[in-house]
Amino acid sequence: MDADNEGTRNQSGTDARLRVPATNNAEPGAADLTDPAPAPGSDPKPELSRDPTLVGPVAGDDRIFYIDLLRGMALFGILAANMRAFFAPLDVYDNIKLLYPGTADRIAQAFIDTFIQGKFVTLFSFLFGLGFAVQMTRAEARGVRFLSFYPRRLAALAMFGLIHGIAIWAGDILFTYSVAGAILLLFRNRKQKTVLWWAGGIPGGIFLGITVAFIVAAIRFKPAPPKPPNLAPIQHIVDVYAHGSFLQIMRQNWLGWFHDGLPATLAAIYVLYLFLLGLWVCALESSSI
Repeated sequence: MDADNEGTRNQSGTDARLRVPATNNAEPGAADLTDPAPAPGSDPKPELSRDPTLVGPVAGDDRIFYIDLLRGMALFGILAANMRAFFAPLDVYDNIKLLYPGTADRIAQAFIDTFIQGKFVTLFSFLFGLGFAVQMTRAEARGVRFLSFYPRRLAALAMFGLIHGIAIWAGDILFTYSVAGAILLLFRNRKQKTVLWWAGGIPGGIFLGITVAFIVAAIRFKPAPPKPPNLAPIQHIVDVYAHGSFLQIMRQNWLGWFHDGLPATLAAIYVLYLFLLGLWVCALESSSI
């Protein structure tokens, strides 16, 4: 009994010593044992490293709220625009009424085509270029070489894009973004005027090329009468995803990505001008501060 009381007194004394207010003689950087315990039911707030020599996820206070907000809105818009390709083959992406001819379906698709299609992916691509410039600026301010970490991020993005495109959905765009991001590295030290010229010249050149090709085709070739859609291949794809084995589904994913997804990587030229525009806006804003 006496031993138990003695142990209790020693433990109480230790607890009392831990609660003694800190004095000014404490060594700098020493652990503060007087901090009150967190309130019951409250979770400790995780703190990200603020070491200026480290490059990684930024602390919450360093994030730009409105860019995160716009990025979230853009992702939601992209999800809504691509929903038709999640439950139907990519072959009917531009003619979804073949599988869903109902009035409500057509009204919903008309709404998406008018207010969502092509708009949010444009915003997201612009923000990609803006984020590129922000990362580069912060790395330079911390004395960290931008090329020491950004190519690794692009490689990881490309890897996720390949996995997504081949194993999950052939309409992947992450691989396209990694290709365009690699090209964007060539412009990281260019003058603002050069970046702006390229940002305007790429879509201008694409528009001019399409216009010339359309005129030439209209003069040299007579338009063929439209053929009725062949629903047999489309129905086969639907049956594979509905009733096929895992290997059959993976094979269909590969075919869809190879025939539709991989050629779409050429669209990297299209998103590159949006990346450049975001890079130019960030540089313009930085120079005006």
